Amino acid sequence: MNKFGKIIAAVVALGVLAVSVIGVYATTRAEQKTTFAYIDTVRLWNELPQMAQMREILERETAEKQKAFDAEVAKLTDDQAKRDLFNKYQSELEARKDELFEAALQQTYELIKQVATEQGIDLVLDKQGVLYGGLDLTDQVIAAAKAGVK
Repeated sequence: MNKFGKIIAAVVALGVLAVSVIGVYATTRAEQKTTFAYIDTVRLWNELPQMAQMREILERETAEKQKAFDAEVAKLTDDQAKRDLFNKYQSELEARKDELFEAALQQTYELIKQVATEQGIDLVLDKQGVLYGGLDLTDQVIAAAKAGVK
């Protein structure tokens, strides 16, 4: 066999090997069934205890900031100083809101992950993105949150 024939034989052998590997991989992947579920994020935001707690904290801190703002603004006569003070308080409240929301969101993601893992779910989607099929995990996530499971 000449050099060209050996190269052709090697290419054919590699091709057969590649097809075999791809075939085995495809068969294995076909046997592994991906299960998915969905959650209703609107219900979660309305019913999870950590979201209610976040809203209570924000309401309390907003009332406290409002009192402090009213006391400080009463001492000011310059309109620009009043606007600056208002902007300062508003940005502080927004930063606090973002901080609390991020913490609540992280807790929620952990709950979803825990419930999905326990149920053998590979993928969790938002209900709004699901047209058909899947399992609704919303009630289980809410129950886990109310039970204090983390």
